[in-house]
Formats: sequence, structure tokens, C-alpha cells
Amino acid sequence: MKWDEELRPIPPGDLDAALSDLSSASQMGPSAPVAFWMGKILESKNRPEEAAQYYQEALQLNPGMADAQQRLDAIRRGSTPTAR
Repeated sequence: MKWDEELRPIPPGDLDAALSDLSSASQMGPSAPVAFWMGKILESKNRPEEAAQYYQEALQLNPGMADAQQRLDAIRRGSTPTAR
């Protein structure tokens, strides 16, 4: 079974449940999409330093992941959604 088959639907706005599911999925093995979405959720929860670590992980697994690079660059510039 693949990691994306293990994820359950998450109610809108339930970031903690999404984070928990993604954390469980990450235990199944490295995944750039899982790392990216962990970063997105952490960034939404105003935890940019942790988010940056996950974006970096996503880029290590998939160097061409433009969304992860854009979010990482935004954090480094200090222009995250919560910083505005």
C-alpha cells in the first residue's frame, strides 16, 4: 500500500488532524509530497522554521519541486503568509 492510499479525508480547517495523518504517512518512507504538505501545514500554523525543514526535505527528495522551493524562498525572505 502506498502512503497516499493511507490518508483519510481531513475536515477543512483541521490542520492538527492533517499533520497527524501526514506524520503517519511519513513513517512509511520518504516522500516529497508528504514533506511539502507538512511544511505547508506548519507554515499555516505560524511555525516557519519547522516548515522550512520540511520544504528542504521535499527538495532533497525532489530537487525540481518548484512549490517547495518557492515556499522555502518566501520563508527565507520573511514573506510568509503569517509574516504579512
